[in-house]
Amino acid sequence: MPTISVKKRLLDKHLRVSLSQQQIDDLCFQYGLEVDDVLVEKDEKTGQEEEVYKIEIPANRYDLLCVEGLARALLIFQNKITPPVYSLTNPPKTQKIVVDQSVSAVRPFVVGAILRDVHFDADAYASFIDLQDKLHQNIGRKRTLASMGTHDLDTIKGPFKYCALPPRDIFFKPLNQSREMNAAEQMELYSESSHLREYLHIIRDKPLYPVILDADGVVCSMPPIINSEHSKITLNTRNIFIEVTGTDLVKLEIVLDMLVTMFSQYCTEQFNVEPVQIVQPNGTFSLFPKLDYRDHLVDVLSLAAKIGISDIGADKAVQLLSKMALECVPIKDEEQQKTVDIGKALELLKLTMSGEEKRSEKAQNGDKVPAVLVKVTVPPTRHDILHECDLAEDLALAFGYNAIPTALPQSNTVAEPFPLNKLSDQLRLQLAISGWTEVLTFALCSTEDVGSKMLRPDHEMDSVVRISNPKTIDFQVARNSLLPGILKTIANNKDMALPLRLFEVQDVVFIDESKDTKCRNERHLAAVFYSKSGSFEVIHGLLDRIMQMLGIAYERNDSEPTAGGYRIVQSDDPSYFDGRCANVLFRNACVGTFGVLHPTVLANFALTNPCSALELNIEPFLMYSDALLIIFIAFFTALLGEGLTWVLVYRSDEYKRLKFSMERKSKKLERKKDAIGAGGDAAGGAGAANAASKTTKRKIEREEERLKSTNRDLSMFRMKSMLAIGFVFAALLSTFSSIFEGRVVAKLPFEPITWVQGLSHRNLVGDDFTDCSFIFLYILCTMSLRQNLQKLLGFAPSRSFNRQTQNMGGIFGQNAQSNQFFR
Repeated sequence: MPTISVKKRLLDKHLRVSLSQQQIDDLCFQYGLEVDDVLVEKDEKTGQEEEVYKIEIPANRYDLLCVEGLARALLIFQNKITPPVYSLTNPPKTQKIVVDQSVSAVRPFVVGAILRDVHFDADAYASFIDLQDKLHQNIGRKRTLASMGTHDLDTIKGPFKYCALPPRDIFFKPLNQSREMNAAEQMELYSESSHLREYLHIIRDKPLYPVILDADGVVCSMPPIINSEHSKITLNTRNIFIEVTGTDLVKLEIVLDMLVTMFSQYCTEQFNVEPVQIVQPNGTFSLFPKLDYRDHLVDVLSLAAKIGISDIGADKAVQLLSKMALECVPIKDEEQQKTVDIGKALELLKLTMSGEEKRSEKAQNGDKVPAVLVKVTVPPTRHDILHECDLAEDLALAFGYNAIPTALPQSNTVAEPFPLNKLSDQLRLQLAISGWTEVLTFALCSTEDVGSKMLRPDHEMDSVVRISNPKTIDFQVARNSLLPGILKTIANNKDMALPLRLFEVQDVVFIDESKDTKCRNERHLAAVFYSKSGSFEVIHGLLDRIMQMLGIAYERNDSEPTAGGYRIVQSDDPSYFDGRCANVLFRNACVGTFGVLHPTVLANFALTNPCSALELNIEPFLMYSDALLIIFIAFFTALLGEGLTWVLVYRSDEYKRLKFSMERKSKKLERKKDAIGAGGDAAGGAGAANAASKTTKRKIEREEERLKSTNRDLSMFRMKSMLAIGFVFAALLSTFSSIFEGRVVAKLPFEPITWVQGLSHRNLVGDDFTDCSFIFLYILCTMSLRQNLQKLLGFAPSRSFNRQTQNMGGIFGQNAQSNQFFR
């Protein structure tokens, strides 16, 4: 948000009253502004000290960028004045700016206006210049979209011409210069040491430069760089010609409106502006400024509902919006009334509307009721109002933010931290409880800090992310270790009492070509113990405490490795003292290093006492929480799948009829087969076969055929739910896969066979195929949970049904059992 500097003396002058600092602070707060600071500065001319307010202004409120607009808005807000009416005069002869075709490829648009009979004092003149600078930086985007020039109209004459010429053909005396020079010479002059240097790139490489010429060919300005000394305005200037050029016509209109509405108050006929005619190359013309007043037809109830106000009517809304310089008129004509579903809005916002009993009764019943319409006229100073929601914001400001009743929202929007951030906060808390002090160091550092000072080999610097054209040698690369920052912190605090226990939990950055950004962040934990002895056991104890908090057990090096333990092995890291350094292994991967820092490293950072240090990558420890989350997701989607199946299949009468018929036929067929088997066993071997009736066998075969037919109908009926479930699961899996993309969520106890690795190692980096991806763990969990969930909810088929369908085989036999995953 832009900040303006307002002298208290000028603010009191325009507000017509002397206010205390607290009163100004309160008034600005009520209007939605904030007094950022109050300073005492010396006036450059008088040398006297003056109180200056630094006030933050919304980026889209261009009318508040000068003391004239700010004071005018505050006076209207306090109902001390009415909003002025801005109008265009009708001069006998309208000045023209003729646009040449040559500017179309350089800076195609121009608008203009004239302020007649202006009377500036020194403060108003300074404010006029300051507003132009702020508009250049703000809406003009450093003069790329819009730039303005102001000229003493009495020193030049129209009609004016806007054209583009070769740099060496543009010859004039620039503002505040002593001699004439061409445009190429000016570019050379201002490229050395001038505040204009940052704008030269806008036209420097163009073959033609834009210029404003008067009727005699006198150069008025070379936008967007510099004006001519010939048409310079002074305190004695009475008629001001304003021209605005740029590449965005909408922005040009806004800039011109701001200039003329803010400073036409210094004209003899206040707030009257003389337009300028712009003649295009094709002969068409238009007048600027437009000073358009825009009408919005809004429903007061709708505005009130947006900000949580219930007891407001048309008259109250008109009164409030008028405080924001908006002219409002209630609509009384019944033909222009419209109806809105007020009951629905009230139910959504949990509001009860006061007012007429009939209206309240209709609203509570959800009936359509007449809207309370107001026509709001937006002045040309309020280009920030584009939509009804902008009017709702103004209504809230006028009503008073503190006066709006508080209410709980109907939806639960409690945020949940990312797992990595949650783990980081837990570690910070535990280390702080253990007596360690957290530090926050810069994410950027010098190449030496992470390289030669830490005794790192040159090839390790290939993975460091370097900054292009760094402003200072202290910020050349993105850190790949937290230790240099902590060591620099200790070096700047050597006078503190020993020992120092410092830690940091933040991101480090590495080059990674597999990522879209070509780099990746890793969350590291680093700790340094600085004392006269550099006790190794202290940092070792801290490591054990961290692992204890994470629930990770220590494994001896001579024991069998497990999936969930950590172990410590000797290391020869060059940053540490030889023989007093170890790597931390978790799941057979190195996740960190700790030990006593090498004396050369300490000397490089100007440290005189020994240090023991620890640095861990904490991201691998997230896999436990990821696995639990995936199990929950699998349970949720399985439950959702069963719910959809119940809605589409299980609750239907047709399904119940088919299932009942299938169960009954299965049990009947099973009893017949058991009876034949029992009879055969009793008769013994071949005798039993001969004794079996052929008629009974044919009946059993017919029963099996009917059972197959019923099973086929039942399976086809189940297919209805598979399409809907497929769409839902595809959407959910796409969302969850993007969340867990590239993350190892579990460690498999074995390496899967080759054709499974495409699923188990999907979207994972590296060749360790014991790393498990989200999709593989999700499928395993779902297959297990779905079967048990069906049994728990009573949707699983009976044992006799399963036995008969398995014995029948075929596409609706064996496959019916496997298709339970999709039901």
